[in-house]
Amino acid sequence: MNNDRLQELFKLHLENRLPEIERDEFFNYIYNMTDSQRESLIEEFFDKLPVDQHLSKSDSDLIFKRVMKTANRRRSSFIRYSVSIAASLLILLTGYYFADKHYDFGLQSSSVLRDISPGGEKAILTLADGSIVKLENSKDSTLLDRGGSLTIKIQDNKLLYKNEVKGSEVKYNLLSTPRCGEFQMVLPDGTNVKLNAESSIKFPDSFSSNERRVMITGEVYFEVAKLADNKPFVVVCGDRARVEVLGTHFNINSYENESSIKTTLVEGSVKVISSMTNSSIIITPGQQASVANDGSVSVNEVDVDEAIAWKNGKFIFEKADIQTIMRQLARWYNVEVEFKAEFTQYFGGAISRKVNISKILEMIETTGDVQFELRDSIVTVYKK
Repeated sequence: MNNDRLQELFKLHLENRLPEIERDEFFNYIYNMTDSQRESLIEEFFDKLPVDQHLSKSDSDLIFKRVMKTANRRRSSFIRYSVSIAASLLILLTGYYFADKHYDFGLQSSSVLRDISPGGEKAILTLADGSIVKLENSKDSTLLDRGGSLTIKIQDNKLLYKNEVKGSEVKYNLLSTPRCGEFQMVLPDGTNVKLNAESSIKFPDSFSSNERRVMITGEVYFEVAKLADNKPFVVVCGDRARVEVLGTHFNINSYENESSIKTTLVEGSVKVISSMTNSSIIITPGQQASVANDGSVSVNEVDVDEAIAWKNGKFIFEKADIQTIMRQLARWYNVEVEFKAEFTQYFGGAISRKVNISKILEMIETTGDVQFELRDSIVTVYKK
């Protein structure tokens, strides 16, 4: 296949106008190219675009590395799945870019009746005395100042909570995010946390003398402040698990509709404990500990970038089933999902969380045997 023809088919693919009869031939050709040939194809295409629409080097390298790692794992798969890998590769290297830069080829899905915007910074702070503070698109400001004893403010897009007075009774506050919301805060000890959609963290006015204990639901990313007295930091995930650390960075996914509580370590060291069996394990960076519903604990090496992609404003999927993908989209876009068929295919992709939901659905449709209908706030999933 000569280069002009390849570029022509590539453009048709991006415009979602590649005829079915040429689709498999095109993706088989892409799959059998070397890494350098694929890179050249992408670079040549982007070089023809205006300068302000070029893909950044860091994004290009990150996405290409992840795609090739995923593709290389599956080289022994049957041919139809190989075609799907090639499709995913192109979607990742181009669909991610166009969605993130809002470049438009005129794609219009006939199955989208009303598009849905992405979530944003919004949360509710419920204080120990029952008073409620709504947080949404908040600018730097002081929300509460009780003579210096208790100060709550927004600074650099983070909620800062500082209490100088330690009472005899421990009083708890709650920061919670709705669907399509996320928020950052700094706890009284200096620990930075970020809440994903439909999540919460319960924290005291001030931490006790022997430990720093918080309770969470949903998904929360922690950058735990290391204190001079080595006071441990404990995260309680309902009655299923808890995590104990000193100073470290890690992510906990504890959504009720997920099969297990997953703790992914970015740096440092943490101990993950099953509350049901009292069994525990210490994990190192790059590992993920899972506490299943029966209390069993397992550890796997994982792609940390994928596990914390939400924190960095992205969706990243590697060998993810459609159910897993749609649970994430449901939380971020506040939609309900209905499945009209059984699916066994796995998907890979990366895209900004700042795009409308239709962009993501279009990408998934291009890479697999799945089709979507978006009506009001309901996404219906069909087989093609």
